[in-house]
Amino acid sequence: MKKIPQLINPKIYLPCSPSKWISKPEYKKITRINLTAGGGMGGSKWTEYVEQIKELQPNTIQAFTRINGKQILLNTNYITDAEDFRLITVKFHNENPHCYHLGDNTLHYIAEMDLIGIELIDNYGDTPTL
Repeated sequence: MKKIPQLINPKIYLPCSPSKWISKPEYKKITRINLTAGGGMGGSKWTEYVEQIKELQPNTIQAFTRINGKQILLNTNYITDAEDFRLITVKFHNENPHCYHLGDNTLHYIAEMDLIGIELIDNYGDTPTL
């Protein structure tokens, strides 16, 4: 799955101009799971974003639900780490044909659980992320 940028502070700027916010931020508790397929330094690795899990069962095939609602099975032997975050979903309307799609667009960010008070800034700018 595509990497979701992690917010460093609670301010989200419009990603292009002219555009405007069309929704308030929506929040969902999730778990980011990093997995490996082995192979040493040149090995394959990927990230899954799933609905927040209560417990990882060791050495088994465990069912998870991705943030888009799709059910997946993962071998927990290949999980390198798992961390809880909040998924922040925001929507904006874009009028710039050279930036995103014309019309309504959705952005996702993840944030530490203690990062609160997300503010949507009505100016174009770079949202600080990791």
